[in-house]
Amino acid sequence: MKRPVAPLAAAAAALLALSPPALAEPPAEPGFLDLITPNRLLHGLAQSAVMGLRTQLDIKYGTLRVDIATGRMVMTDLRLWPLPEWEGGRDCMISIDRLTLRTNGLEEVERLRLGLTAEGIEAPQSCFPPDAAEGFALVGLDRLVAPRLNAELEYHLPGAEAKMHLHASVEGVATADATVDFSYLWFDGRDDIEDPAPVIYLRHALVKLENDGLWD
Repeated sequence: MKRPVAPLAAAAAALLALSPPALAEPPAEPGFLDLITPNRLLHGLAQSAVMGLRTQLDIKYGTLRVDIATGRMVMTDLRLWPLPEWEGGRDCMISIDRLTLRTNGLEEVERLRLGLTAEGIEAPQSCFPPDAAEGFALVGLDRLVAPRLNAELEYHLPGAEAKMHLHASVEGVATADATVDFSYLWFDGRDDIEDPAPVIYLRHALVKLENDGLWD
């Protein structure tokens, strides 16, 4: 008596589909070139920079991500202990929820763009010199809380033109916004190359200050 071929073939296919993963080919091991990608190299440089800064102040962070294609580095849960020398300074701990450093992507070659954004900044009164205690008492604060700090620099390499923008807000104090536009910005080292003098031609400057409780 002949057995039906179709049911046997279907059963064999089902058994193959249910076979344990151990029977499958193991994934290929990453090669040496896979371990030296630009992002990995930049990540290592960023970690080296952090270790260098740790010789000057104590630093801890949660995560560090870099993307060389977009020119972005992000650190989260950053904690800084600068250990100032004045009385009570050892109680100073500056916390930053998220720190983003930006530069121009790989496709842009004639403009240099640098940016820094810090979000969720907190610093107790002990992080500031004793002379600043009167200022804290004046506005009724025991710590500085800044939801956001943003600084940007755009430099046009062919024309030596530059634009700077700074935005900062401090809870219960004020919000500041400043823009500076230079028609020429660089340095003159003819007299002293080790300490060159800045060459600045100012085109425009604008500063805005919004009261959030600093004054009545």
